[in-house]
Amino acid sequence: MVSGQASTAKWVVPLSAIALAAAAGVIVAVMQTSSAAPDLQVLERIVVAPAEADNGLDTLTATNTIDDAVTFPDYLADLPGTPVDIELNQENGDLWILVVPADGDNLLLKNAAGTTDLISYRLPKRGATPANSALALSGRGDPVVALGDRVLFVNPETEQYSELTLSPDTSGSVLIVGLDVAGETAILVRRDSQYLSEVSSDGETTEIKLPQGFETVDQLIAQGDWVWLIRKADSQGGAPAGIGLLNRLTGAFTTVSRKPFAADLLGERLIAATWAPLGLVSIAESGTTEISVDDAGMDLLSRLGPDGVLEVGAEGQYVWITAASLSSVGRISLDTGRSDVYDLPIYEIQGTRVFCPPPESESSGSACSENFEMFTHVAAIVITSAGDVYFADTTMNRLGLISPQ
Repeated sequence: MVSGQASTAKWVVPLSAIALAAAAGVIVAVMQTSSAAPDLQVLERIVVAPAEADNGLDTLTATNTIDDAVTFPDYLADLPGTPVDIELNQENGDLWILVVPADGDNLLLKNAAGTTDLISYRLPKRGATPANSALALSGRGDPVVALGDRVLFVNPETEQYSELTLSPDTSGSVLIVGLDVAGETAILVRRDSQYLSEVSSDGETTEIKLPQGFETVDQLIAQGDWVWLIRKADSQGGAPAGIGLLNRLTGAFTTVSRKPFAADLLGERLIAATWAPLGLVSIAESGTTEISVDDAGMDLLSRLGPDGVLEVGAEGQYVWITAASLSSVGRISLDTGRSDVYDLPIYEIQGTRVFCPPPESESSGSACSENFEMFTHVAAIVITSAGDVYFADTTMNRLGLISPQ
């Protein structure tokens, strides 16, 4: 997921902060455009056979010890493509999975709460498969999907959807790289764009110029009229990584001097894992508070990287962190700082079975005959009201489940 389900909580910023922002000249331009409302299309249910692995991965056995709390339910295994994003409707417990197959149309899968059934919906493919695909849930709990230059608003109740193909924004950018939803409005940012876009299902689009230093955004977190802008890395010769808070209505903008891996909302607070300085922080109206983390948790934080994922549990007691290259998922108590680390499978595989790693130098020859470790790559996680965690395993094209004791 590029970002999680939108919160209905309202962020309150002191009027003094808005006044200071205006005085500093960071009230940004807002431009609104409209287009014809898109036609509703039928959300086609299809029967999808489980994927058959042809690269030998299904025969691999993990070389490390896996905690008993980690399982891989059969009904969430052998998905018909890569599970690039997942979302959980906290109101009814339905689990949504966005799947991008190697060939053919994209798929939106639904696992209704309390069942082991997967309902598959076809999302027609337009052109090449987009490198960035994302899933979010609206205020009603309906899926909103970003696929390249398209936004799809899905209504599971009527089994219909509306599809908007975005025109290039004022920067000339098209491809969506960040998505969240505020109410029923999609909030998105596009690659190399200087604008934040608001898109409604009736075709209305609003462009908001991003503040200086935040022209490139890696993660969006919508919160009422405000949106958190997360820049995870310093740009070469440009703006540093950081956290910004932008009012979509007034353009008021303020920043927090932290360099983040990832972040998520907890009520009226933002919980962020940061790499400069390294740690876990709570950002609220009253200021920034350090969260104590034990040594094992700090070690996990230090290895997050720009693909880091952070989700706060529905009960607000724990924060969960992972990254695509970690092959583990960590849970940190926000009260005590104690961490639990759940190792995911690591496999030993021969280069010729999947790909040939390039030699370290031209004279070293091919490394294809050598074995190497292949980690479980996690693209996204969601947390149930009971504290269980589903994670998208893109190595084996399946979902895993962590049930803490």
